[in-house]
Amino acid sequence: MINSKNKTLNTILDSKNGLHLTAYIKFDGNIVRFRKKLNTILLTSEKYLSPVLNAEDKKRFLSPVKALGLESETLKQIKGNIAIFRKDNFFRYMSLPIEVEETCVVANTFHIKPMIKWAQQDQDFLIVGLSFDGAILYKGNQSEFKKIDTEVYPEYLRNQKYLLQKAVPLHTMEWLSWRVSELVKGNKTTVFVAGNKDYVSAFIKNFKSDKLYPETIAPHFSIENIYEICQNVRALLRMDSRTKFIEALKEFEIAQSTNTAKTNIYQIAKAAIKGNVKKLVIAEDLNVFGRLDPSTGGVSIHPIDMDHEDDCLLDDLAQTVLLGGGEVIVAKRCEIPKGRPIVAVLNNQQSELHALVPKRLLEIAV
Repeated sequence: MINSKNKTLNTILDSKNGLHLTAYIKFDGNIVRFRKKLNTILLTSEKYLSPVLNAEDKKRFLSPVKALGLESETLKQIKGNIAIFRKDNFFRYMSLPIEVEETCVVANTFHIKPMIKWAQQDQDFLIVGLSFDGAILYKGNQSEFKKIDTEVYPEYLRNQKYLLQKAVPLHTMEWLSWRVSELVKGNKTTVFVAGNKDYVSAFIKNFKSDKLYPETIAPHFSIENIYEICQNVRALLRMDSRTKFIEALKEFEIAQSTNTAKTNIYQIAKAAIKGNVKKLVIAEDLNVFGRLDPSTGGVSIHPIDMDHEDDCLLDDLAQTVLLGGGEVIVAKRCEIPKGRPIVAVLNNQQSELHALVPKRLLEIAV
């Protein structure tokens, strides 16, 4: 199975209660510079942790973060910026192949806006290259690409007379379809197929999945042209990510005419807690610090990150919407209508509620 970034995001998203330290650090490969930035992160973390942890507990909590600066060999292998997540009995750091704003947040949950941006911009894909000799499977995203399997037709099938006659038997493609299905099970990987049209048709006939890209990515497949195919896939996925954002903005405009669009953070918070937000767009380049009451949806906004319980409310609402089954898109503030930090489209149930409430009462409520 492909290890998807969405799995990582879900693990971090599911973590609740207790102290959570999140840090995002720009990393250009210079370890000395990274250590200086890490020390700044540690000093900032200590400021927020001191009121709630004694010296010994604070040292224990920060020790794996501090130790990261000593792992020179590991740091040399990292390409991209670095995300750090620390909770009691949990520590993880990873490379992020996207631009990040250097941030250190101590709160009741992890700070995940950059992770959401990573998931929406750097989608995973799998390429199935089909030829008479067999199938070669590749996995990748916008920053990585590698072969994961080759000649995956079973040995006993490859030795049969019908393969020598260049005929692909139905049960061969059944087996290959099962193999690919297992690789993408439980993640959001898009499957692309390249190769001879007869082989592609046989594969598609058996691989009935909404993860399959609807068109053949290339009519010919060989090891020599796979990187050209990879670049085409990456371009398509970048375009797809941009299209989804544009469609979200159009949906927001339509929702405004039916009173199912919200721009007020207090109203959005109430709807999010009830699971009534279908789609949320938040600014990646702005933090609105404060606290969200998870039981009532009440919001208190603070001018700065005041203590270990404060987090960016945009981040908290994004997590709430995701956990409620809604969709979240992270964008630059200048791309959101009227430069707002947050906009939301309410779900169908909320739409039906608005239809039943007299217009005058809606005006009073809103």
